[in-house]
Amino acid sequence: MINDDYISTADELLTPQIKMARLKASEIWNEFCEKKIPIILNVVIQKLGINVTGMELTSIDGITKTDGDICLVVYDQNSPIVRQRFTVAHEIGHIALEHTSLWGGCNQYSKKSQEKEADAFAGELLVPSDDIKLFAKNGCTIKDIMKRYWISESAAFVAVENNKLLKKIKV
Repeated sequence: MINDDYISTADELLTPQIKMARLKASEIWNEFCEKKIPIILNVVIQKLGINVTGMELTSIDGITKTDGDICLVVYDQNSPIVRQRFTVAHEIGHIALEHTSLWGGCNQYSKKSQEKEADAFAGELLVPSDDIKLFAKNGCTIKDIMKRYWISESAAFVAVENNKLLKKIKV
């Protein structure tokens, strides 16, 4: 019998590799998106050979399923478009970070760590650090960030916080 307390403790000991996740997103932005803003996720989806579809989901925002060399990302079609974009970017993160893999192996070590890494990946893919730091130099508002990157207010605040730009943002 598996001791659930042991599993929880083991999961908590595994630290998400946030820097690695952001670096991978940056590589994809540079290689596939040619540093264009806002990120057009269909470009990334096509380059990676991922199938994406919207469906009515009730308890989750999105999910990735793999079967052999076929990968399907499903997102909640009833969510606001900015949420759909984050969800698809998050699921792409799971694939790019090999949490789930088209190529056989999976890096299954901690569900909590994987979710944090996929969130970091999505945030960096949608709001590349190199770009937002330049954009914020001229002074901008959260609304300007939301409009530029096609993201939600909460994603804009996370991007500002992650890039230590709070002092540069106009209120």
